[in-house]
Amino acid sequence: MNYLSKFMVKINNQLIITIIVVIILTLGMFGIVLPMSIKYLVNHKMYHILLEEQQAFIQEEEAYREGPITDVYHYTVLDNESLYEEEQLDPEILHHLMMYPEFFKGIKGEGTKAEQVVSFHMYKTPNEHIYYLINKIRPGEMLVSYKVDNTSEVLAHELLLNTLSIAVFIFILILIVFLKWTSRLINNLKDIQGVLDTIEGDNLRNAIPTNNYTEEFQEVMCSLDRMRKRLCEEEEAKQQMLHNISHDLKTPLAVIKNYAEGIIDGVYPYGTVEETAHIIYNHAERLEKKVQGLLYLNRLEYFRGIHEAPQWFEMGLLVQEVVSYMKDYEGRQTIEVDTDQSEFKGDPEKWRIVLENLIDNAKRYAKHKICIRVEQDSLSIYNDGEPISIELQTKIFQPFEKGADGVTGLGLAIVKKTVELYNYEITVRNEEKGVTFIIL
Repeated sequence: MNYLSKFMVKINNQLIITIIVVIILTLGMFGIVLPMSIKYLVNHKMYHILLEEQQAFIQEEEAYREGPITDVYHYTVLDNESLYEEEQLDPEILHHLMMYPEFFKGIKGEGTKAEQVVSFHMYKTPNEHIYYLINKIRPGEMLVSYKVDNTSEVLAHELLLNTLSIAVFIFILILIVFLKWTSRLINNLKDIQGVLDTIEGDNLRNAIPTNNYTEEFQEVMCSLDRMRKRLCEEEEAKQQMLHNISHDLKTPLAVIKNYAEGIIDGVYPYGTVEETAHIIYNHAERLEKKVQGLLYLNRLEYFRGIHEAPQWFEMGLLVQEVVSYMKDYEGRQTIEVDTDQSEFKGDPEKWRIVLENLIDNAKRYAKHKICIRVEQDSLSIYNDGEPISIELQTKIFQPFEKGADGVTGLGLAIVKKTVELYNYEITVRNEEKGVTFIIL
């Protein structure tokens, strides 16, 4: 059983088994069903011929007494098994009486055993078949109509051979087409395997050909090519992110290292050891924030694979709370809030981080005013800063992407990952004076 299971794993073996089963069924059909069908057809035809001739004989008996009109012969069997007088019988019937005595001896027995008034029978000889019809026309008298046939068996045999020849030809033709189709199918599957091996080997630069396949395989190849492009884009984004991370971490690390070396050597760039240590602390804190941001971004990827229980909250209340501790109390920038009672799906604490990052980004670029609006299940944050270039709009949500002022960070990348986690979408739009981030 295990061997059979292993054998059936390969599609080639499955196709071989399928072909063998089809051949066996075909041979069974033509070897058993077809001969039986031909035999039934011949018997059915003979029955109707004999029945029609017998009916005609009954209606025009005198005409038939002068000699058989066809090769169907008729005579009467009485209870005493006597026939018409021999001189009244057709010479052919007398000839048949001498050739097939056993046939004529058994007729009365067959007629007696038959329950129907009209019964059809067949008698085989080494060279001929005798088809006969027994009609109990009246009590004690049976009319027998028979036909000696030596061609129907030959014709049936020829018909069977011709049919088998045609069937074998068609079967071979179908088999050739089937094998050609399966060969192409297997080659297409091998091509898919080759493409997957190429993708697995990180060879993502070469486009996948899609034109030399059937429509269904073209769709598969197009899907694989889209996957290749997406993986290529993700790989480029990963490399760019690593480059940006290394560049972003290099400066504070260099400052910390240099200032620490200065302290060791007794040199204090900011005058005193306390002030120099304070600078080291600030840069270490900056590094800590970036590391925490990276860890949180990675956690968001993890959360995408976890099903959270549906949770809804009123966004306006959360906005009011976040603005209360992030607004500029010195009055250089004003934050206007306009909210309704729209509810958003998700964890309020994750949305709190979204609001903090968006407001922090708006404060960085706003000249005087920030407007936050919650209405009809949408959230928008506007600032009256400089517009964002079209090129930057396509990359602004990538990790460590440089903004218009050259600042890099993870805030907007965290925002995008979070809103997508709850099936929302964030876009950026330039206004006549300023920029608006919209979450729908």
